[in-house]
Amino acid sequence: MSAFKSLHITGTDWLDLCDRALAGIHEEKPGRLAFIYVAGQLAADTDRILDHLRSHSRIGPRPAAGARSQ
Repeated sequence: MSAFKSLHITGTDWLDLCDRALAGIHEEKPGRLAFIYVAGQLAADTDRILDHLRSHSRIGPRPAAGARSQ
């Protein structure tokens, strides 16, 4: 089993995409989100996308520059 989970979701409604992504990454153990690619068509919604993912998952705030993860 891979130590990394990945998924690919396409669409145009940022809220629907977020909810589908959250449904796809639901896991028993907490993890860390490493990478989100947002297409140009959704770039204006990036703040809303990140806020929604943070508020509905265990994804925490972005570490401050220079901060070390534990």
